[in-house]
Amino acid sequence: MRLAEGVAEELLNVADPDVSTSGAVVRRQLRKSVDQAIAKLPEDGRHVLILRDFEELEYQEIAERLDIPVGTVRSRLNRARQALRRVLQK
Repeated sequence: MRLAEGVAEELLNVADPDVSTSGAVVRRQLRKSVDQAIAKLPEDGRHVLILRDFEELEYQEIAERLDIPVGTVRSRLNRARQALRRVLQK
């Protein structure tokens, strides 16, 4: 099971009907790269990132769901975004 299955699709808005065939191939590869990068994140950061950026939960909702302080949510999210950025830049 891919941990971030479908997450990249939202990020890339692949439902665009005007995407060319070569553009679709590039988007598919990018989607795969994003899924793989998210899967490489530490579990605690990955969960916070998915809950915030893809499920669009508020910080307080994430804190309650994971039973952690809001400040911890913010720091984990920041670290996860930085790590994701580093992985994708390689």
